[in-house]
Amino acid sequence: MTSDTILFLISSCPERCLENVYIDDNPLFDIVVFYYQSIEDKKDSLRAKLKILSRSIAKNFGEIIVKSLIYETEGKGQILQKIDEFLKVNKLYKKYKYVGIFDDDVVCSFSGINEILSIARKYKLDSFQPSLTKDSFFSYEFTLKKNTELIHYVKWVEIMCPIYDSNLFKLSASFFKESISSWGLDCYVFPIISRMNSYSSHAVIDKVSFSHIRKVTSGQIRYSNGLTAGEEKEKLRRLMITYLNKINPSLYIHEEIQSILNF
Repeated sequence: MTSDTILFLISSCPERCLENVYIDDNPLFDIVVFYYQSIEDKKDSLRAKLKILSRSIAKNFGEIIVKSLIYETEGKGQILQKIDEFLKVNKLYKKYKYVGIFDDDVVCSFSGINEILSIARKYKLDSFQPSLTKDSFFSYEFTLKKNTELIHYVKWVEIMCPIYDSNLFKLSASFFKESISSWGLDCYVFPIISRMNSYSSHAVIDKVSFSHIRKVTSGQIRYSNGLTAGEEKEKLRRLMITYLNKINPSLYIHEEIQSILNF
């Protein structure tokens, strides 16, 4: 069956490949494991691990191809850049409706991801994410599960485990280089580009909850561009203000846009 979704599962090393992902159902999405650290000396280990993973899936659910990308990166912003390059070079933007990127500290399952995608198609969502369990480490309360809801609509989804309409991802990609950490991309770039291009439906899926098991970093690391994550976030806020005033000044004064930029 042809999938309309490509999911990039982030991993730091072959030995711990997808250790937090439960293979409990036939994945209704295509899988690419993105290794974000240099593993030149571990490529044989990587190939062996991917074979084991593919066999594990195939044993119960049929043949599934698991591909991999390997780049040494400083932060998730650079991972997004490499994903955009991969999609462009391989002409995959037209093939896929959705592009997802899940961090390696999110405990999730194939069945849960399948259900998220089913709900997203039903509600015609432009970007979405699973809700987080109440015991998760979290940055924003709006990402936590609401027990009485199927989904709840939000202004934007967090960069931890987002799934985007592929065209929205493509339209936003020119800004990825502005944030090595990725801070500011989720709360400023994606929501502004969304509203400039009539993508208006963004949600957290309450029916499916995953756990985030690693403490949120403080953002005090100083990257090779000389900026901390917090400084990158402010840089992107100002950049989007300039961009809006240049491209669509009438939209800049809209109340919702102002609430996003003042976050």
